[in-house]
Amino acid sequence: YGTPSIVANAASIPEICGDAALYFNPFDIYDIYNKMKCIFNSLHIRKELIEKGRENIKRFSCNLSIESHIKLFECFLK
Repeated sequence: YGTPSIVANAASIPEICGDAALYFNPFDIYDIYNKMKCIFNSLHIRKELIEKGRENIKRFSCNLSIESHIKLFECFLK
């Protein structure tokens, strides 16, 4: 949607977001503050994260998901 992301560096979030987000330590309030400040102050970083986010979202399209499920079901039917 064209919004830069700041996400917690926890669980599977880094696997999902890849390099399309800034990561913060969820136990460090100053870390999230610094990441927010970074995005607010840097047009270059905002644009870069937005572009990477648009590319990253393509990995999660409905068509790819449907194709993967069909292949999986076909394997079970063999």
